[in-house]
Amino acid sequence: FWQDKENPKGILRRTSLASYRSDNPAWETVLDVDALAAAEGREWVYGGSTCYKDTPLCMVALSDGGKDANVLREFNRKTGQFVENGFVLAESQGGVSWIDENTLMVSRDFGEGTLTESQYPFVTKIWTRGMDIADAQEFYRGAPSDVSAGAYPLRDNKDEIQAMVAYRGLSFHERQYALRKDDAWVTLDMPKKAGLFGIIDGQILFSTDEDWTVGAQTFPADALVAADLEAWKADPNGAAKTLVWAPGDRQTKQGAAITSESLYVGLLDNVRGKALKFDFVDGAWVSSAVDVPRNATVSIGASDDKSDTLMFNVTDFLSPSRLYLYDGQTAQLDQIKSAPSYFDAAGMSVEQLEATSADGTRIPYFLVKPKGMKMDGSTPVLLSGYGGFQVPRLPSYLGTTGKLWLARGGA
Repeated sequence: FWQDKENPKGILRRTSLASYRSDNPAWETVLDVDALAAAEGREWVYGGSTCYKDTPLCMVALSDGGKDANVLREFNRKTGQFVENGFVLAESQGGVSWIDENTLMVSRDFGEGTLTESQYPFVTKIWTRGMDIADAQEFYRGAPSDVSAGAYPLRDNKDEIQAMVAYRGLSFHERQYALRKDDAWVTLDMPKKAGLFGIIDGQILFSTDEDWTVGAQTFPADALVAADLEAWKADPNGAAKTLVWAPGDRQTKQGAAITSESLYVGLLDNVRGKALKFDFVDGAWVSSAVDVPRNATVSIGASDDKSDTLMFNVTDFLSPSRLYLYDGQTAQLDQIKSAPSYFDAAGMSVEQLEATSADGTRIPYFLVKPKGMKMDGSTPVLLSGYGGFQVPRLPSYLGTTGKLWLARGGA
């Protein structure tokens, strides 16, 4: 999805990976949101697409003027046209999931008694092509007191449905999950700050943001936990759980992704980015480090469930954001794109230091400065910090600050 001054509402476009890696990719426009808005007299804001496997069929979300509520319309990404007499959902909060090319699971405003006190859907229905939405069959119902609630098909990394699951948003950060078993919902015995993460190598993965005690074992907050998929489907609360990864001292998980072959985890190690690759081999989880750039912020940008490839976004204070392509089969890491540089970083350096708080906690911080700077208080310094809402400030390119401050001798 691309926006610029000629396309302020944006265009959805595509190109091949080989073309994208070139200096001048050959782009094909799939959906021009500016043209659509002009033709329909609406202030459409593109809200993403939910596509069915490798077919051309997608449900495109469009909000009029950027409202939280959106309209969902079936779109053929091969022809670049909305599907004639296809699925269309009127403006509402909520979303959809594909079951097959003719069936959707829909969580929307179905009328009185279907929205929570927060005005989000808590009813999910199954809608078949050609059926009036009013006749769709109810599949799951949460409670009006939930923040939101819904159900969806749980797919593996081969895009096959393995189970039907539901959730209730009990608060902004807490959820309760259930598994559909024998035509009934089984509530999952999980912490309220834990969730289902995905499926790989016949194992179902969970991520938890609080300690999770299962029998005599306690999995720490931020851990990744696994269970045998078939055992979990047969007995979701009795299936044995195993540890995939737990944070070490001063480590925290920063996203994860599943490819066709492996699980990848991005993490911060004392505010420095790292990445690990995990495989389930001979009944045990085996990890190896991905050789990403050091002393930088590293995040997983995208992953491919049809191959063992993914992309990393990498940035630091003195280097603009770069995009890397990683091949998990060859361990080859290639930089394929970079944002422009706005200042000359030669003669500058970065040091990581620590300040000790009143309770003894060591707080890491970074000092970006001219090399050889005298630590005598004579250099003007811009000092800033932030921490709240579980949002950390991580090293990122100082484009404007670098040009207007660092390049003039500041720190």
